[in-house]
Amino acid sequence: MPNSKLNRFENWQNWGDDTLDDHLRTLMASIFSLAEASSVSEFEKDDLILDVFMVDLRRGDFGLLRADGGLYPMGYRPKIQLISRIHHARTGSTRNTFRVSQSVRWSEFVRKSISFKGLLGIGTLYGQEEMEKLLMQACLQLLDQMRKTV
Repeated sequence: MPNSKLNRFENWQNWGDDTLDDHLRTLMASIFSLAEASSVSEFEKDDLILDVFMVDLRRGDFGLLRADGGLYPMGYRPKIQLISRIHHARTGSTRNTFRVSQSVRWSEFVRKSISFKGLLGIGTLYGQEEMEKLLMQACLQLLDQMRKTV
């Protein structure tokens, strides 16, 4: 479950979208389409289990902060952070852990923030499609790390 101070602030402001969280978790499960470990009755000697967790999910936002008579731009980019663990099925001992963080590039974030939609604050800057793309990029980065190590 995503867990960060910024995410808690988003939820407090009702900016968090639980349906998006659920949708991205379902998409992540389909990306790593492996059998559930609980569905296997007996493990072989060399069987491994892969656990993948989405620990941070931020949609990103941009606004202007008024302070001391001036306006200051304030924003944070969309970000998805994944952690995975590969461990031995029989012993439970961890073989490797991996952590990846995927964010939107600053140039793309600034471009979207100063768009008509961004300046007027119409809807969210990053919708479901953009967040799906970010999740897929994070998953590919995670798979690449695992491929190089295991």
